[in-house]
Amino acid sequence: MRKIILRINRVVDYINAALFVVITIGVLTAVFGRYMFRYPLPAAMELAYFAMLWCAFIKTGQALYEDRHIGMALVKKRFTGVPNAIIGMVINAVVLVPCMYLGFYAGKMAWEAWAFGWKTSGGLPVPKWALYGIMALGAYYLIFIAVYKIWSCASMLRGDNHGG
Repeated sequence: MRKIILRINRVVDYINAALFVVITIGVLTAVFGRYMFRYPLPAAMELAYFAMLWCAFIKTGQALYEDRHIGMALVKKRFTGVPNAIIGMVINAVVLVPCMYLGFYAGKMAWEAWAFGWKTSGGLPVPKWALYGIMALGAYYLIFIAVYKIWSCASMLRGDNHGG
């Protein structure tokens, strides 16, 4: 299981790097258009906004997996053994519940946007299913990681060092 998560995280790193290039190009193009032609290029900024949204949602699962969440860094690392496992289970359960809600409704919105052909109304008419879909995928990945982390913490409580 760990190898699968590490491979997914590697792919996410490459996608994230490409999206940062898109963000940089979008912002530079918008700034260039604004100052050189006195005309802001809304499509360039919207592309940068969408890429930032995608970056945020695809990297949160990796941050949860690597314990880079601020709550984990401040609370969980102060304990070892059984208290650490119990706190890990609670933190990941707290992450799991809103992600299930987000995953359900973002998935529903992505399906409706695809079924009805909704597009954004700005300068860059992007299909809305792409925006809602990345939220749903990010939530599903967070659910997967949270369940994996809860399982790992439960394995620590049972005395199993493998953790899944």
